Amino acid sequence: MKKINIISAVIVAAALTIIPSITSAQGKCVFTRDLEVGAAGDDVKCLQQHLNAKGFIIASSGVGSPGYETDMFGGKTRDALVKWQTSKGVAGASGYFGPVSRSLYDADTSAAVTTAVSSALPAVPPGFPMPSTTTTVNAAPTTSSTNSSSISSNEKKSRALLKSVRNKIEDARDNVDEAEDDGDDVSLLNNLLDKADDKLIDAVYAFIDGDYEDSIELAERAENYAEDATEDAGGDEGDAEDAIEDADEALAEAKDKINEAEDDGDDVDEAEDIYDDAKKKLDDAEDAFDDEDYDDAAELAEEAEELANDAADAL
Repeated sequence: MKKINIISAVIVAAALTIIPSITSAQGKCVFTRDLEVGAAGDDVKCLQQHLNAKGFIIASSGVGSPGYETDMFGGKTRDALVKWQTSKGVAGASGYFGPVSRSLYDADTSAAVTTAVSSALPAVPPGFPMPSTTTTVNAAPTTSSTNSSSISSNEKKSRALLKSVRNKIEDARDNVDEAEDDGDDVSLLNNLLDKADDKLIDAVYAFIDGDYEDSIELAERAENYAEDATEDAGGDEGDAEDAIEDADEALAEAKDKINEAEDDGDDVDEAEDIYDDAKKKLDDAEDAFDDEDYDDAAELAEEAEELANDAADAL
């Protein structure tokens, strides 16, 4: 592997490790519901931590004070939230944390999260080809919940896609290495992987700058290069389909033998337990296939086929 690819892998791995794990300590919570007095959960605690960090103190000491936040939304949380909402210009601030407040929260934390991710990246060695990105953070607008929701959706899609593409590139590299071990000429395949690495790096930097649409587009291009390399190396969709079909046939044969043995009055408990394990493996293989994880799908299907044969042998 070229030195440039090793450096790329380090940066991508570091960025993708940090991006999904930003916590309330860096000012970023994940809210999937509205919050009000009586609510309980980790999201309530994260909201309390954010309010305390911003100076809207839940309590000066004891329960709810900085470092002693709880997962219960009570009157003190509501009062602190009212003060925060008022500072943001929310008309009729009532201490109800709904869509408008979540929109304002996203705007309140977007720059902080970007700073946290950027600072977590390893130093870039001299001579490393930096992507051409701007340094301006695209903060979510504070006046439109629709626009903020759109940006939040793009951010989630970008984050998920970056992780998925990284895994696909790793899988593709495994397939290319296997092809090379078999004596195949993989120079063109390595060229595809280099392009995939480069585009993924660009996508990560775009994410850090808040350019989520660009990040998605770049990640999709990286994904295409990785898929082309995988297909040309032989680890493609067809192999997984064949393995799943073989496993399905083995399961059908095992089920027929179990039914026949049961009709004859034989003890089939052990065989049925093994059959159930095989069926679960096949279900997992089909799920992996739907997720386009073809290598995993093929491996799981092969395990399912072996278990199906063991079930038949247990009779």
